[in-house]
Amino acid sequence: SKVVMVSERRFLEGLVEWLAVSLKDELFCESCPVATPPLFVPERIDALEKFLRPLLHPRGEVLEICCGSGMATQALKELGFRPWTADLDSCEICNALKSGYLDPERAMVLDARLMDRFFPPHHFDMVVGFMVGLIDEVNWLGWWPRP
Repeated sequence: SKVVMVSERRFLEGLVEWLAVSLKDELFCESCPVATPPLFVPERIDALEKFLRPLLHPRGEVLEICCGSGMATQALKELGFRPWTADLDSCEICNALKSGYLDPERAMVLDARLMDRFFPPHHFDMVVGFMVGLIDEVNWLGWWPRP
């Protein structure tokens, strides 16, 4: 037998990549219930990038929670980041991987509330979450003004 030594970071990236590629290749489902490509609105990506450019400087580890289709991820990439991305919706992650919007080494189907079980404290220099997608029947209540 052969022993291969790798860093914890590289091991995690390899494991995440294997899971992401397996998801993209539909290993975990019978067939993809979502036949359309993910939402991609260049104007929203450009607007987010212009908003973030003076605020952020590409350095350190970044985690984007609730990344969905990966639309906001594109703005982060344009700014020079290589973010870790996580969403609870496996179909969103799968479609974003199939479309090339997410990095398989850093894309996870994971509830953000469980991050501390997978990453040590202070692993990320910045954690971000954006809403650049559609407001629909599933998420509209969270955007409804409260009295």
